[in-house]
Amino acid sequence: MNILDELERNQAPTGFYKTEEYYYYRDNASILSSIDLYSSLNSASTTFDVVRANILIKALENKRYIELEYISAIKGLGTSEEDNEKLKKILQESIEELPYLSFKGKKLFVPVFPFSLNRIYNTDFYRLGYDPYRRLVLNYEAAVIDQFDYYGQTIYLSSFTNLVPIMENDKSLACYHDEANAIYIINDEGRLDAKISLFDSEMKTIDKSNIIERIKPIAEAYLSFDKNGFLKALADSKCFSDTFIAKINKKEAKRKEKEVDK
Repeated sequence: MNILDELERNQAPTGFYKTEEYYYYRDNASILSSIDLYSSLNSASTTFDVVRANILIKALENKRYIELEYISAIKGLGTSEEDNEKLKKILQESIEELPYLSFKGKKLFVPVFPFSLNRIYNTDFYRLGYDPYRRLVLNYEAAVIDQFDYYGQTIYLSSFTNLVPIMENDKSLACYHDEANAIYIINDEGRLDAKISLFDSEMKTIDKSNIIERIKPIAEAYLSFDKNGFLKALADSKCFSDTFIAKINKKEAKRKEKEVDK
């Protein structure tokens, strides 16, 4: 028995595909289709893919916003060092509310680019007026990276997502997504290792009070490869009905019996 599959098959409807996060993805996903590296996320098939796609979309929207602000700000400014500092001040004030990633002590607003190129979008704005950097405004596909591989788990701890971190170890990060009713286990390459679906369809009401404290033992047991502890944590979390927990335990007992008989 694959417990994670059982959890997903029996999960109560989440309403995820009627949320602002999904609508944002649906309305903006086409921006990804023109970039070969990201085009597969133009048709996201899972909630986690929607989360990943929205990170990319927001990063690309930041890029365009900063470029438009640059075009507006340089009017009336020259190329002197003093004017460059004025430009920097204007744009840094303009981008304060944008989503960003904290990486190596810096705020990165366009993580579709590597760390070095992000300087152009957070401090060295004046370079957008000079080759080869001004080519990034329109012909930037050659410069984009696999940001999940490059920045790893840190991208999921940024303001580009609504994920709530639960815990992490040397290789994995566990995050909770409130609208997907799920714990995502993300590896150090920024990819999904597992989805732990919460709340089964037998539950009469869904209570999310103190949810992080309740589900932390689930993540701890999973990351410790403690199957018995994982089953106990599921039951103790009050995120599943007694009927469903009994069903899971019964199937697990039968599996163990078969192993003994072999």
